[in-house]
Amino acid sequence: MIHIYGIGSPFGADQIGNIVLDGLKQVLDKNSVAIQYDVGSGFQLIEYMQGAKELHIIDAMITGQLPGTLLHFHVNEITPLYNPLLSTHGCHLAEIIELNRILGYLPDKTFLHGVEIDRDNQLTDKLLQSCEMLVQELVQYIFKPN
Repeated sequence: MIHIYGIGSPFGADQIGNIVLDGLKQVLDKNSVAIQYDVGSGFQLIEYMQGAKELHIIDAMITGQLPGTLLHFHVNEITPLYNPLLSTHGCHLAEIIELNRILGYLPDKTFLHGVEIDRDNQLTDKLLQSCEMLVQELVQYIFKPN
């Protein structure tokens, strides 16, 4: 089954992962995907990865791009990066991913998707539009013909 995991808090632009999940829940068949909201520690991601054939992690990101830019990475592109801005607030996402790799839970098809935000963490109309575009892109990506 395809698992989709949203990281975020209820504050400012940091809620982008949850906003995107809300959009996906409206358009995806709940029998074909499992959707999980992060509650802040990131450790539940360890259990959530177990049994997933494909995992998509959604989050707000700060990479230096223009705010609103949609970003997509394969897990192998992010694991070597230690970045304190890649955080689930309880521990760093890169650490959780690496721990899952060691435990054998990390699906080969693991991707991180996000929207670039400003450091001021303001949720703007542009960011909300980007969330809508990311929902559309993910639906197309997840259900693309083989």
